[in-house]
Amino acid sequence: MLFLLFITGCCRNPIAPILDTPQETTSLDALELRYSLRDLLIDSTLSIEEMAFEAQSNNSRITTNIQGQELIISSESENENGTIELRAIDDCDAEAIVQFNVQFGQGSIDTTECLTPFRYPHIEGAESVFLVGDFNDWTAEANPLIQQEDDSWKVDIALELGSYAYKFLVKGAAAQWTCDPEGQWLQCDAGQALGSDCSVGAESCNSIIVVEDCLTPKIELSEFSISGNNAQFSLNSASTELESIVLTVNGETEEITWQNTPLSVSLSFEARQSIQISANTADGNVSNTIHIPFWRDAFDWNSAVMYFAFVDRFSNGDPGNDTPFGATWESGDYMGGDWQGLIDKMDYLDAMGVNALWITSPLNNPEGLFGGSCDMTITGYHGYWPSDPQNLEEHFGDSALLHILIREAHSHGMRVLVDWVGNHTHEDHPWYQDEPEWFTEPHLCTEDDNWNQAPETCWFAPYVPSLNYYRPDVLTQSVNEAIDFAKEYDIDGFRVDAVKHMPEAVHWNLQKQIKSAIEHRDVGSPMEFYTVGETFSTDRDLIASYISDDMLDGQFDFSIYFKLLDTIAREEGPLYELEDEYFYSQEAYQGALMSNFLGNHDVERFISHANGEVSSLWGDGLCPAGEWRGPAIAPQDERPYQLLELAWTWLLTHPGTSLVYYGDEIGLAGYHDPDNRQMMPWTWTDYQSRVQAHVSTLSNARQIYPQLSQAAPIVWWGEPDWNVLGYALSSNAQHALVLLNRSGEWKDISNGLSWAGLPSIGTIHNILDGETKTLNSDQLNLSLSPYSSQVWIWE
Repeated sequence: MLFLLFITGCCRNPIAPILDTPQETTSLDALELRYSLRDLLIDSTLSIEEMAFEAQSNNSRITTNIQGQELIISSESENENGTIELRAIDDCDAEAIVQFNVQFGQGSIDTTECLTPFRYPHIEGAESVFLVGDFNDWTAEANPLIQQEDDSWKVDIALELGSYAYKFLVKGAAAQWTCDPEGQWLQCDAGQALGSDCSVGAESCNSIIVVEDCLTPKIELSEFSISGNNAQFSLNSASTELESIVLTVNGETEEITWQNTPLSVSLSFEARQSIQISANTADGNVSNTIHIPFWRDAFDWNSAVMYFAFVDRFSNGDPGNDTPFGATWESGDYMGGDWQGLIDKMDYLDAMGVNALWITSPLNNPEGLFGGSCDMTITGYHGYWPSDPQNLEEHFGDSALLHILIREAHSHGMRVLVDWVGNHTHEDHPWYQDEPEWFTEPHLCTEDDNWNQAPETCWFAPYVPSLNYYRPDVLTQSVNEAIDFAKEYDIDGFRVDAVKHMPEAVHWNLQKQIKSAIEHRDVGSPMEFYTVGETFSTDRDLIASYISDDMLDGQFDFSIYFKLLDTIAREEGPLYELEDEYFYSQEAYQGALMSNFLGNHDVERFISHANGEVSSLWGDGLCPAGEWRGPAIAPQDERPYQLLELAWTWLLTHPGTSLVYYGDEIGLAGYHDPDNRQMMPWTWTDYQSRVQAHVSTLSNARQIYPQLSQAAPIVWWGEPDWNVLGYALSSNAQHALVLLNRSGEWKDISNGLSWAGLPSIGTIHNILDGETKTLNSDQLNLSLSPYSSQVWIWE
């Protein structure tokens, strides 16, 4: 690049305002280059306000203009070049002249640095607006914005690729800070409450800008709709060089000429649809990919039956990938379950009424043995120690097999959720190896009550470092990896692990990116990507603090879980308290998509509580007597299984995503982790088979009779009888009556119908045993056998 500098004398010492020469570059979009005069000026004792600037070009097709504090260089067309002369003159007529060449549409761009636009909308009373961030050391007036014709404010600055925190400083009657009201990311500092209100002066967190490769053209989805068997959509792009559109609809790909007019594609007759759209330039550059997944069936997460298939323990479909490492206890090692095993059992899940599938994290975990509780050794069989951000766990299968599993589940009408382990990695993870500053300082959650005192920074184990989400680069990288995985494998939701151990900003950003990159509801897509969190607590205020339209869709309801243990498995409280507990949850969560459950991989199995083998409601731990406890074995008598059936009846006749933890549908036994993760048996006792049939009947009925999952229960029978509970369910003129008898005796009950909204004339049938009754009065008389339940449906 050629540049010449001339300095003349002045009425005082020559000021020599040296101008930092802009680098030769190419404009890809608007054929326009913008430079901040303030950024160009260096080594001067005078401010920019004390100088006048002039610019001219020796090419009539290239124009120069000074607007406020910006130098604007533009061309009428590509392949133009010329020489620009820029002069700065101070009040003593001292001047500095810089000449430099510019080229449009030629040469190459340094893709490590981009001109990044920042815009602040019009606001009454603003006299000046400044961009302040970690790229300018948070210097208050380092980057002023220029007011535009529409009274908005704008500045373009050169930034290397990466993520940067920033805010705007708005000056008028007073100087006030604000995050970007049009921003897509938020970053909060340690100890700072989530603040997403970007009105001027609000207590907000910082915004984040993610600077990407300038050469990658960007396309946006502006409209989307479905009409019959077709989907219509429109695209926008600032790029003028796009030549073609690549469409992939349910795996079938075609390439068409680029156009801004609305497009239409034909859909298949499958319930699950998936569309991917990208664009190409003439010289081979490929745009971002727009991912549009959606379902065409009738589905409600409040009536869903979700099966948690703990992959390593569910079914061994491929013995060729079995590689145990010799842990001190069998349940602490790999036991052979894999994705092929899940594929092989898809018909089993379908027949049981499952319409959502949750699988443990597919990402690769470290090889070898690691220290666990009670001096045992354990492996990463569970999937919660990711050692790679993208590669998959070879014990489970490869990428092609995971795609097959998800397509197979979709073909059975099942939504697929994957565990997102966002709080931490294993120490073998490349992020920890290459970027140790991305992680918090080591301090264990098990020390000094850090589970509660420092949940966002503590480590679960010495080899499981916690991500430092107060850094913008960590936040955007981790969330983007999750979004990319969801798009690559076409999944329908995340079970978010360890919610309270991540700052609220993580969940806000995750949901924000899901809405823009997967759901596209703002332009008409019907996709619902379900995010359900795990906050192991009965503190409803804590759980609710992570649920909103801007954060998680719902969480697992631990309060109801422990009440089910208390009242049914352990028979330690009146049954009617279940309905009180349900009411408290409804009040606390305000219609959020909560999930009810009888067990998970972190608690003792329900059947072991029911068999009297767990002394505490909260669990006994792995080695309460100083040595490992287990393995638990299946109860030999009927009563624990009857209690389990009662619990399933209650769970599957209430709104909310009903979770079946693998094995709980047969009463699989288990003490503390890892004993609660025994291998799923596929040969059952008569008692186990009966429970499984009970769950299947209710799960399928849940999809047939919406009153079982959509209605608010009205207690029909409760106090003062501790052992019998009855509740009426009515929704859209459809009715049901559910009764549970927890006692070891027959119970005869009689009660009216109309007061609870139940019709007194007609026919009802008990879906659990097929019995039918004809109603001809308002009084209903029923007999309940010991430890039994009934579910009456009005025909």
